[in-house]
Amino acid sequence: MGKKLSWALKLFLILFLFGGLFLPVKATQEKVSVKLQVEIIGIKSSNGVLLVSVYNQANGFPDVPQLAYSKRVVKAQRDAVTLEWNSIASGIYAIAVLHDENGDGKMNTNLLGIPSEGFGFSNNKLGIAGPPSFQRASFEIKKADTKIVIKLRN
Repeated sequence: MGKKLSWALKLFLILFLFGGLFLPVKATQEKVSVKLQVEIIGIKSSNGVLLVSVYNQANGFPDVPQLAYSKRVVKAQRDAVTLEWNSIASGIYAIAVLHDENGDGKMNTNLLGIPSEGFGFSNNKLGIAGPPSFQRASFEIKKADTKIVIKLRN
């Protein structure tokens, strides 16, 4: 009886240790860091700055830059500006851009509520009477470098 118990115990230990070797592989999702390049085109003037917010979640997109994964403020240049993130994790992202021509940190609108400053989103999507949802503007970064072109609407 002692031999049966020790044999069963050995089998249990072998299965436990063998199975345990593969647990970390199954539990870990592969994350890679790649380069993200964002080209913003259609900039109508070199006045002010571009406010660029990269979101990795729907919460806060596009109106709460404090919840963005990454934010950049760059000097506006007429026609086009290119930005790079050299190490960004794989995942789902959406980008919002505002050409803040007067430097007040917010989107200005006319009397009808129509934006008077340039703006744009990844996938060049628009919503119905407002910004697009995170899902409509989102794109996936996988294992390769990614380039996104955003055309500003003025």
